[in-house]
Amino acid sequence: MYFEWLIVLRDYFKTTKKNERRIEIISPIVVSLIVSIIYWWLNLSSVALIHLRSILPPTISILIGFSMTGLTIIITSDNNAIRRIKNQFTKGRKIVRREITLYQWLVIMFIYTIIVEIFLLLFIFFSAFLIQVITFEVLAVVLLFIQVIFLLHIFLVLLRNMAYIYFIFYNNTEEGGDL
Repeated sequence: MYFEWLIVLRDYFKTTKKNERRIEIISPIVVSLIVSIIYWWLNLSSVALIHLRSILPPTISILIGFSMTGLTIIITSDNNAIRRIKNQFTKGRKIVRREITLYQWLVIMFIYTIIVEIFLLLFIFFSAFLIQVITFEVLAVVLLFIQVIFLLHIFLVLLRNMAYIYFIFYNNTEEGGDL
């Protein structure tokens, strides 16, 4: 009953294209791996986690508000651009063998972003607790690795969300690419 949000995650991954997954998932993993190795080598992983613990909760809270605002704008708007995307289908984005509209895709993207932001916020609180209880440097490296992945992933998805909103409201399909 309380796991319906998993459907949004499933739908998001079903509808993302290979190049989008490469940029939004693989590149954060690579960057996070490099950052984690550098911090581990310098023996600063715990210090980094402590600093992230102090700045990330307010930052992620602001991002959650930003994403909620974007979702609210999309859902409550009733102008020509929104009416147009409610009837315009995406190119190759399907859920249960049915192509979805641009409107559905935007809603999925924003809800997915909000879910991931909430998970990152909860993970930061969990990490802050765990790092106080267990003081292994390897654990600090792993927690730092995960936090950086999620943070970069969120930023990349938000950038794409904002770009799509721009292209939808300004109908500049030549540069808008393959929505």
